[in-house]
Amino acid sequence: MRMLRGVRALTVVALVVGQHAQEARAANACNVEVKAGPLWNSADANTRCPTTCGGQSFAAWDGAWWTSLPGQKSVCQCRDKVTVLEAGPIWGDTDAKTKCPATCQQEGFAAWTGGWWTTVWGEMSVCQCKNKVTVVEAGPVWSDKDAAIKCPTTCSANNGFWTGAWWTTVPDKMSVCQCGSLCT
Repeated sequence: MRMLRGVRALTVVALVVGQHAQEARAANACNVEVKAGPLWNSADANTRCPTTCGGQSFAAWDGAWWTSLPGQKSVCQCRDKVTVLEAGPIWGDTDAKTKCPATCQQEGFAAWTGGWWTTVWGEMSVCQCKNKVTVVEAGPVWSDKDAAIKCPTTCSANNGFWTGAWWTTVPDKMSVCQCGSLCT
């Protein structure tokens, strides 16, 4: 990838090799499994999974899906968004371990992925940052006490943990829990 000087951020998506769920799960531990209701075949998955993943604030569907309960539950595997940010010159892995987490945090991203590279020798390097916080619908949540019961379960079901934040999006009908990713 070529980075033009003056461009601050560029969203990229890591590719996952393989069409089968087992290969995809092994290829990228930071993919997230999202419930999709019943999927009847690959054509159905090709139609519904991209929307399912996009609706959950992930970058895209990675092509993997499987049925966990025939006729009732299927899962689309979605990959997380990765953003590349300029960080000034980075002189090696040790320097990156200091500069990249700070660069990601300064720009409001939750974590550094560990990825970095130099775009202009001696002048500019970039860090891969990941927003590890997602919002998941949880049905109506009536209070902080109710959230403390519903949100941990909701986030866990989406391969995450509850950050402690929640809010109502549709009064008396829908609330969301803020979930952190278990990916490292």
